[in-house]
Amino acid sequence: MQGLLPELLPMTPAHDPTLRAMVWALIIPALIFLPSVVRLWGKFMTSLSRHEEKLAAAERTLTDRLAQIIAGLLCCLMTGVLLYCVAFKLRGGNLALAPGAGVGLTAAGAVVCGLIQFIGYRVVGYAFTTSSNTIIWIRSLAVNIAMLGYWMVIPALGAMFYPGMAYAMFWLGAALFLIFRIALWIKCFRIFYDSAFSIVYFFLYLCTLETVPLLIPVGIALFIC
Repeated sequence: MQGLLPELLPMTPAHDPTLRAMVWALIIPALIFLPSVVRLWGKFMTSLSRHEEKLAAAERTLTDRLAQIIAGLLCCLMTGVLLYCVAFKLRGGNLALAPGAGVGLTAAGAVVCGLIQFIGYRVVGYAFTTSSNTIIWIRSLAVNIAMLGYWMVIPALGAMFYPGMAYAMFWLGAALFLIFRIALWIKCFRIFYDSAFSIVYFFLYLCTLETVPLLIPVGIALFIC
């Protein structure tokens, strides 16, 4: 009597050793710096005192800088993982690039997107507000991206280990991104608003610094497809 032949499990991005190494190489140190990011979030994103914000901007330590850099890179990597997994599902796993290379490319696009935003924030800040407000604005962006990185681990790993849920995880990641951006927009409005005309600057900011750079990682994901 002949039994059933075993079926091979479908390959997923999680099977790629390079991708797994990339993910854990950032998640582990990011967890070490999580308390620093949480503390900075409280100082920059939830504080209503401009004096406390200025003190926090002036008191940033080397540990705080490392925490923001590592968590920011984690955010970029998780964005890359999520976008790659969506492309993986769209093409039924038939992608030209291996998971490690594909995620690395999309994550690099997310890094470029972030750098463009930081440069744009600095230029717009020094053009339309004070130097101290610009520093607070840039610090708030850094903390916002850093904290988002931890939350993006959930949809990114969900899509990585369960490609069938890639679309659902993508929308979860998009919702998290929007929630964190709304928090940042509220912060920006507090910094910029001093007259009715300043609303024009605020909408110009939304159309340029918050929209155009996002096309870079998305465009790379489409290119991979």
